Amino acid sequence: MKLYKSLYSFLLMSSFLPLSAMAGSIVWTVGGEQGWREISATNDDGYTINFSCDAGAREGSEDHIAGRNLYVSGGKENVDFSTRDTISRKADVITLIVGPDSFNIGTLNTAPNRREWYSFWKSASATKEENMDVYIGSRRITSFSLDGISSIYKEAKNDGCLKQDDGE
Repeated sequence: MKLYKSLYSFLLMSSFLPLSAMAGSIVWTVGGEQGWREISATNDDGYTINFSCDAGAREGSEDHIAGRNLYVSGGKENVDFSTRDTISRKADVITLIVGPDSFNIGTLNTAPNRREWYSFWKSASATKEENMDVYIGSRRITSFSLDGISSIYKEAKNDGCLKQDDGE
């Protein structure tokens, strides 16, 4: 009887090993709802980064300005940073560093910040770097793997979300 309990325990434990091995890898996900696209990942430290954009909105049209927001949240400190202005707080400037390049992404209602957004996506998709570091002010918060960013960028449409809207 003891042998069966040991065998059962061994089989039960080994069935969980593949799940725990997968937990260490970062997977970028793309989702969307009601015209908004979200690209996000969660790292091993429990931080989540989320790029949120209004796919298909035309820059500067009379009725709409394409919305883009960058969020960083979670981790051991339960941080909550966003480039979105709200009534209760001013937007944070989030700096993404990819190798020698840095991208200061703040409130995305301005042309310089939109250029930083597009420049980040273009550079991150073409880099040979494996990770990007995330800074708030001068403080490094965490880092994320860039594995998978290139294919997300290449498959994205020129709809103003990740790539410059060409008006077509």
